[in-house]
Amino acid sequence: MKSPFPLKIVLPLALGIAVSLGVVVYAEVSYRILESANRQMATAVIMQSTLHETLALVIDAETGQRGYMLTGKDEYLEPYNQALLRFEEAFSRLREQLVLDGTTAQRESVGRFNSLVGKKLAELEATLALHHSEGPEAAMKLMNTGIGRRTMDQIRAEVNDMARA
Repeated sequence: MKSPFPLKIVLPLALGIAVSLGVVVYAEVSYRILESANRQMATAVIMQSTLHETLALVIDAETGQRGYMLTGKDEYLEPYNQALLRFEEAFSRLREQLVLDGTTAQRESVGRFNSLVGKKLAELEATLALHHSEGPEAAMKLMNTGIGRRTMDQIRAEVNDMARA
């Protein structure tokens, strides 16, 4: 007895369906890979932006401290005070992002960055305290040791390393 569907019709039809299913599966897998890469890129951009914002706040704090040291006028401390207020929020966002999407190496880098920033802020605060308690000459002696410049160089190097990673 003859089959109602000859092999010449069924075989190409079955091959067409199999190829179509293969294309659909390949497209879905490719889409998921692309979506994952887009999420990773967005995360990297957010982390880099927050990292550079945090660095800018440290620079603002240093700028305010220097302005005050040069003039002795309290209004020059405004960038310093504003940076201190905004720093914790920016750093918290960076930490949250790393907890969600960061690697162990990135978390270690942020730990080093946080330590360096803490060191820099302590140096700025010590300089201002010396200025208030012992006068500008004592504060300038501390500034002239170069500890602040070395710390900022380390902070910038850490930011560059983290941005590259």
